Amino acid sequence: GGSRGGGGGGGGGRRQPQQRWEPRHQPRRDQELRSQQPQPSASSSSSSWRRGGPSGGGDVEVRQAFDRNLRLLEQKLKELQDAEHSEVGDTAGIEEVLLVLQTQQRQDWLRSDAKRLGWTVESLFRSVQCIAAHASAYGTLDSHNTGSSASDDGVEPLVYDMTADALEMLRGTNGGDSWRMSTARTSECVAALVLRFRSLVLVDTDVAATVANAAPTTASILRCLDAIFIKLGGILPAEETAERVVRPLFVPILELASSSGITGDDEQSCRQALCRSLLPATMGCISSLISQKRQSSAILAPLVLDITLDGDERQVDNPLRLRLLSLLQGLLLSENGESILASTCGCFSDILGAIYSIDRGNKARGKGSGKEATDINVASVARRIRTLLERSDNAIGGNGEEGGGALSNLRIDILRLLSSLARAYPKAVAGQWAFFLEETMLAYDPLSSPLKSASSGPSASSPLLVTFIQSGNSREKVAAMEAAKALLCAVPLKLWFGLSSRRDGRRTFTGTTSLASRVTKAMGQLLAALKSAVSTGQLASDEIVVETCTIVEVIVQTEPFLCDESLALALADLLDTLRILMIKRLSNSGSRDTIPVVIIRAFIKGTGGTINPKGDLIPLSKPVEKWLIRAENQEFLFRLFSMLVGADGNTSNALVREEAGTLLMLVLRMAPSILSTGNDSGWTPHLFSSAVQSLLGDNDPKRRQLGLQFVRHYVQGRNDFLSEDRSPFVCEAFGSVLLRALGDTNAGIRSSSAATYGLFLRSDWAILLEQSSDHFQHLLQMCVGKDASRTNKTYEGESAAGVRSEACKAIGNMCSECCGGSFSSSGGGPASDSDQGETPVHIDGLDKIVRNVLDTVTIAVEDKNAGVRGMALFCIGNLSLSLQTSAGVLSGRVVSNSSLPMLCASVQNCLEDKNDKVVGNAIRTSGHILTLLRSSGDEGNRLMSDALYRGTIVTLTQKLNLALDIAEGKATNMSWKQRSFAKKHSWGSCHTLGVLLPCASSEKEPNRKLFLSAISQMIHCIQLAYSLSEKVTAAAAAALKQTPMGMWKEFSGVTTIIADGLVACLVVVYEETRGIRAKKLSPSIRNDIQDLLNLFLAISSADDAISSFSNEAISPGILDFLYSWMVDKGSKSSSFDSIAAALTCNDRAGEFEVSIEQRFSSRARHERRRERASPVTKADHRGEVESFVAIKSDSRDVNDDSDEEDEL
Repeated sequence: GGSRGGGGGGGGGRRQPQQRWEPRHQPRRDQELRSQQPQPSASSSSSSWRRGGPSGGGDVEVRQAFDRNLRLLEQKLKELQDAEHSEVGDTAGIEEVLLVLQTQQRQDWLRSDAKRLGWTVESLFRSVQCIAAHASAYGTLDSHNTGSSASDDGVEPLVYDMTADALEMLRGTNGGDSWRMSTARTSECVAALVLRFRSLVLVDTDVAATVANAAPTTASILRCLDAIFIKLGGILPAEETAERVVRPLFVPILELASSSGITGDDEQSCRQALCRSLLPATMGCISSLISQKRQSSAILAPLVLDITLDGDERQVDNPLRLRLLSLLQGLLLSENGESILASTCGCFSDILGAIYSIDRGNKARGKGSGKEATDINVASVARRIRTLLERSDNAIGGNGEEGGGALSNLRIDILRLLSSLARAYPKAVAGQWAFFLEETMLAYDPLSSPLKSASSGPSASSPLLVTFIQSGNSREKVAAMEAAKALLCAVPLKLWFGLSSRRDGRRTFTGTTSLASRVTKAMGQLLAALKSAVSTGQLASDEIVVETCTIVEVIVQTEPFLCDESLALALADLLDTLRILMIKRLSNSGSRDTIPVVIIRAFIKGTGGTINPKGDLIPLSKPVEKWLIRAENQEFLFRLFSMLVGADGNTSNALVREEAGTLLMLVLRMAPSILSTGNDSGWTPHLFSSAVQSLLGDNDPKRRQLGLQFVRHYVQGRNDFLSEDRSPFVCEAFGSVLLRALGDTNAGIRSSSAATYGLFLRSDWAILLEQSSDHFQHLLQMCVGKDASRTNKTYEGESAAGVRSEACKAIGNMCSECCGGSFSSSGGGPASDSDQGETPVHIDGLDKIVRNVLDTVTIAVEDKNAGVRGMALFCIGNLSLSLQTSAGVLSGRVVSNSSLPMLCASVQNCLEDKNDKVVGNAIRTSGHILTLLRSSGDEGNRLMSDALYRGTIVTLTQKLNLALDIAEGKATNMSWKQRSFAKKHSWGSCHTLGVLLPCASSEKEPNRKLFLSAISQMIHCIQLAYSLSEKVTAAAAAALKQTPMGMWKEFSGVTTIIADGLVACLVVVYEETRGIRAKKLSPSIRNDIQDLLNLFLAISSADDAISSFSNEAISPGILDFLYSWMVDKGSKSSSFDSIAAALTCNDRAGEFEVSIEQRFSSRARHERRRERASPVTKADHRGEVESFVAIKSDSRDVNDDSDEEDEL
């Protein structure tokens, strides 16, 4: 009753077939179909068709038959869709056609025909959609077993399995990646499969009869979904897939499978049993879907509720993520079956890996709170992982040979889960490190047989992961190494070892030994296990060696090796083992072997020598330092060097050659003393210089470039680590070849040679200039372009802009080295011992050099190339800064140079350059050159015109004002790049103003009021400290601290600038101390602003104080805070007096309680009594404070007399 087709018992509302198709015995029919091609009916023959001609190999007739069957399938599907008034439709004909297509689909020729295979998938998608929708609507399809809704011989499992097979074949077919399915068709197919699955298992009413027979169909549906997610998951709508597939299908399956305590409910028991049997397939589908980046974000990423005014996202945890993790955690903690455990660990690991990628991306983009989410109970999961690893031999009832492969796979899945857990939740997992890395007494060896465990008793103490690395098979070793690496990355080694050094080895919570020593011991055992794993000769697989090298890369620069000598030696021993292995691989393997490359990269990581994101040089690690001391390792490095320098250098493995060159350069950069060890390894200055000279004389420009790189890295290392070495080795060995390289036909060689000159020290230039002036003159020639050389015949000119830029930079560095300090005043004699000059530099020769530099950079600063202009400005700035330290010996001669006025005008013009990088260099240079002129007496003041001085200050103030407009949201039409450079320019402007401010302390300064606007803008920077870049705020605070006291006195009482500064600093200090703002300023900025507040309180007049406390930003709470702060800082009585007076005289006097004013007045009287009694502060009490430093110097103990304050 109730069915559209009428009649029949069984499921209510189900449609029953009028007649059933009884096919022949299935195996026999398959046999017949394989032996002959089917004969299509007349109707199908007349409408047979072909899609394209045959391509590749194979018989044409076979392809034509395949095409006809595809057409016949679509015709049958159309008939099924049109059979609205029939009970079931002709599913028998569909099944027969599908069986024929399945036979043809398994033939090899189809695998090479990507286009026809794509057409097959499209037809099968239509078949899936049609059959799944028809079965969902009518509740049944034709079957071989009467009374059942579906069977493994029915049409449903067949079409789903064929679709999965076709998609898998398409993934492995050449050209399969170019095939595309429409998003709409894929989404419709997935929706039909989800609906059919739910109708069979999750929402069907006749569950007891249906679910028991639905296992083949549901398993085929999940297999088909898995294949679709792998091949086409990227085109599915992410949010729609999460809401229409994951939430209504996968989550209920996991919930039913993990539910317990069901009694007497046959329907629920059937569902639960089926869902448990489908758990591995379901988790495989989830893993395949999570592997798609868009899908994983929709399922696991936090949900964004709103965007704040600051541009931050207000987020909440994704409920779907929390539900999936909760279900997987429950299954992991409760299940003991090997199949379910393996699939749970695999799916759990994939989800945690996706969470790690999502959270890492949010942190990199500055999103999120920065706190680690607690989605799961990490401690419980870690303990469960440890238990499973310890007892994995009982997971399948023993550890026999038959189950050894399954057991090994289970262990690997568990170890992968541990790795993913450590990466996703490093802070939480760090507390569980001892479970896996620290030795313990096990009840039995996890890798031994049960009989051995029972007879031998507790095994020797050994860390769990070390046990797997020592005794596991190859894949288990690799998985254990990955887990160990993830745990070491999670552990805050720097913090723990820093605490250990501060505690001086005091006992920690263990009561026996410090945390650092425990970690050190665990790492030592791990290193010993790694050494053993790679010392097995041919038994060590490539994966083991690669994973060992990645662990070395991760830990070689960490804190433990700096604190523990024995641990550094242990890692040096492991590096020795890797060196021996690399020598064997280089001698026995072909040119494509990548293991030597991986090993060299591990050495590179430990050598340091690169610049980290903070701008610091990564140091040479302790293990590599100890490794380099050994003579056999130095000999090995020299062999690598000989391989690069020798004639066969171009014939060896290209990757090995490239990485070996990088390693050798970094060794020279970080350990230049290797050339002076005096052993027999071959690393001697003579052999090194000979080899490099042979490279520089080679016809191949790549090899000449390699030689210059070796020289440059050695010179850098000598400058940093051999500062006392003043030997002429570099100049004598490479001076002539570097000069020859300046004239090389290759622009890259000329540029590298100029860069090497830029690294020379003062002692090097003294030797070179004494030998010949050609080095300096040639560099000057290269600073000027060909266009300028046509008008100025003095210069030959350089055509390559990059070379001109590098030459200007080298000249600038030379000026920094040679033009500062003290020099001999004699005309030609060297500096005496009493002089401060480090080397024999002749003042007359330097005078000529400086004049030549000024003439050259005057031309270079007008270059058409922005890079050349920027480096010319860099050179001018270095020269000006160096001349300021020459005690007037050179600066007096320089300011009379005829080209200097033109140069000053060019620098000012560059402040408005179109290139932002040039503007940045011009901001820096203008400060140095104006300071030089101001400090050069009357001659400098003559050159310093009011227009030049005023124009520079006004321009710098405008640069600063633009950044303030951006922070306040006024400049809305600027691109991100423009805003970024505006921040950099404002930062540089504050620095330059800080350089120019002290020059305005002279009483004859006519332009002092020019600084009023600039100082006002910098105070505004303090007000916007939470909106501006911290660099700008820090530079503004530092510049305000450089303002002369005389200038503040001129502004006091006349303008509101001191009042504005006091209010700005007070509000920021109050908000920072009370924690009102979510954003925190850096400690250095907080200290500078507190110093400025102390300054403004000390210099403010009565009018300044009245103006300050009339400001609406001052509240009673701020005044209470200010009183306490001033008491703590030891402010003077005059400051308390001025505030008390201001509170009674300002426009807001009625808003504050009288008790606040009385507190300041009482404290003022108390401070006056203390000042009269203290001789140290008498001078300050008389008002003789003339500098900010003097104000800050009053550092008394303010806590010893706080109880002596007058009673109100």
